[in-house]
Amino acid sequence: MQANLPRHTVQFFNTAIAALGRDLGLELLGGADIARLERRVWTLEYLRSESTPLYSLDELLGHLCKFHRYEEEIAPFLIRTGLPPRTFHPSAWLSLHLGRLYDTRCTSSPYPPNEQRAGNRKSEPPYRWIKYPKHSVVTLREIERCEYEEADVLPGMKPYDAKRLEAERPRFLSARNAVLAELVRALAERKSERLLERCLANLDAMLDRDHS
Repeated sequence: MQANLPRHTVQFFNTAIAALGRDLGLELLGGADIARLERRVWTLEYLRSESTPLYSLDELLGHLCKFHRYEEEIAPFLIRTGLPPRTFHPSAWLSLHLGRLYDTRCTSSPYPPNEQRAGNRKSEPPYRWIKYPKHSVVTLREIERCEYEEADVLPGMKPYDAKRLEAERPRFLSARNAVLAELVRALAERKSERLLERCLANLDAMLDRDHS
């Protein structure tokens, strides 16, 4: 069985057996739904992570509403580049998971500058787009700064795929905003019935099978 289970699930089993004793541990785990137990272990590890916030429903609702306004403000830059021009400071968690929109081009750093950093000038562009020389051995001096449209696509990505993603960003952003609107509605009304169904319906209406 161990060979077929993820390492973290096996570690959980070992920890449970060590804490409860071999006989009691095996008795409790022997009748467990392994798939359900694995989901619970994953959820526990996610909640234990220092990067996972603990928001009340009202706090989460407030952050989502602010994030929606933030995305409206940065939408032109986000659609053009796939990267946010600045961080969403009220919630680093939302910024990490929803800040980007299928970026495709190489930059010196994939993260926006910290606006609070001393000496950072707001007049500077948020990213430095770059392109590499065609030969295999590259030195830092050979990496060129350029405009967004001239920057190399990310390693492993085909130019055709990059162009397709860039063209579809407006639709992707609209679909994401529709799902966020459903989350805001559910939080505001304190009703989660059929939430997943409504979110999937929005995605189905905005994205065809080729884009899902």
